[in-house]
Amino acid sequence: MRRILVFAALLLPVGISACKNPVAWEDYTWRFVSLTDAAHVTAHMEGRVFWEFDGSRDAEHRKGIELDFYDGLSLRALYYRNGDLVDDWKVFHDYYWIEKAHGLPIYRFDFRNPTVQRTLPRECEDCIDTSGLIILVRDYGKKDEIQFSLVDSAGHLPSPFPVFRSWTRFVEDDSGVPLLPPPPGALGGTRGSTEHSGAPPPDPD
Repeated sequence: MRRILVFAALLLPVGISACKNPVAWEDYTWRFVSLTDAAHVTAHMEGRVFWEFDGSRDAEHRKGIELDFYDGLSLRALYYRNGDLVDDWKVFHDYYWIEKAHGLPIYRFDFRNPTVQRTLPRECEDCIDTSGLIILVRDYGKKDEIQFSLVDSAGHLPSPFPVFRSWTRFVEDDSGVPLLPPPPGALGGTRGSTEHSGAPPPDPD
């Protein structure tokens, strides 16, 4: 089986989300998908890159999220002040869980014990608590209708990291290239072919 490296990256701007109806993810009944369904979901998502900014992409002050499904899932958070990148971190893991909302075309991606790498303002690893991070995807099989919502259910993600609480259509980068290359000296981040079941991975021996 293929193992998918999870680089997570997806959140909604607080300012924007306040103007929309938040996704009532707590009211859904969630069930783990079968191996067949997991393979179907990952086949549709693999190799795709999405991004969204709170503020235009070229604004002097902007918060951004990059979701990279190239050989896995990567979530990267960026913050620019006066045009300079001052905050940059990402979260990833070898495995991620896939659940489906009962009766709805909504999927939930969760991390378990992920690695977090921050390069700005100071390099560190596993220094950000992402335990409440939930990535929701709606209509993943419809290229022009796919939407995301990012949830910080525990309130642990650092400011100014944007959280997209409402369904948001991210821009898809058809080039398949991440929004920004890894900063010089970035920790890890090597992509590779990995297996992924969609259901919880087995406990290590």
